[in-house]
Amino acid sequence: MLLAALLLAATPVEAAERAFASKAQTDGQWTAFRAFAAPDAVSFAPEIASAGKLFGTLKDPPVAVMWWPSRTILSCDGSSAISTGPWVRKGGRQTGTFTTVWQRQADGAWKWRLDHGRETPRAVRAHDPVEAVRASCARIVRPAAPDIASGPTPLAVLIDKGDPIVQFDGRMPAGRDAPDITLAVGERLDGGASVDGTLRWVVHAIHGADKGAHLLIVHRFDGRGWPVALIDVVGVPIP
Repeated sequence: MLLAALLLAATPVEAAERAFASKAQTDGQWTAFRAFAAPDAVSFAPEIASAGKLFGTLKDPPVAVMWWPSRTILSCDGSSAISTGPWVRKGGRQTGTFTTVWQRQADGAWKWRLDHGRETPRAVRAHDPVEAVRASCARIVRPAAPDIASGPTPLAVLIDKGDPIVQFDGRMPAGRDAPDITLAVGERLDGGASVDGTLRWVVHAIHGADKGAHLLIVHRFDGRGWPVALIDVVGVPIP
């Protein structure tokens, strides 16, 4: 009853994330990942691969990871969204945060398109209620969302283009106070956009770091431009 009430009060992507997390507890962790995966879903282990390849034959662990949405970023038309929040496992001995890219399917169901996560030194508190942001519906003609070029890229340059959530391995989520490091940005690995183009995301490889290191950047149209809403840096040791 409580879950049903929460789903009724939630945004569509929050409801989808909660249903995904609930299924992991009731039916099994990898069973849930398979059930909610889009046909072209990808994840990292540690390198990028299709969800079918990564999770297709995995047996569910005895105890599934637990997670909760804390922030959501929705496109104007409601066709795509980003969800991020904390996870815990092993009785709270391991903690971290996740990021999920969601896409609404032709039948109206929400499926995850990309999912990855990272560990944190301690538990991260989820916003209650969930902090929800929606892209602007202003202007029929919108400028193209920016991408980043390969090569050395100071993180501060990306942060200055918005007021993003910044998430690293082994650190608590940050914002404009995130460590000022330079990333060796490599080739584009994946990316996409909502149907109306108001929410865009891109994944680039990061060179000179751990195997599978990558950078996820999310841009949200605000009626004037494309501020960065979320930055995830995975596989890069931070001094």
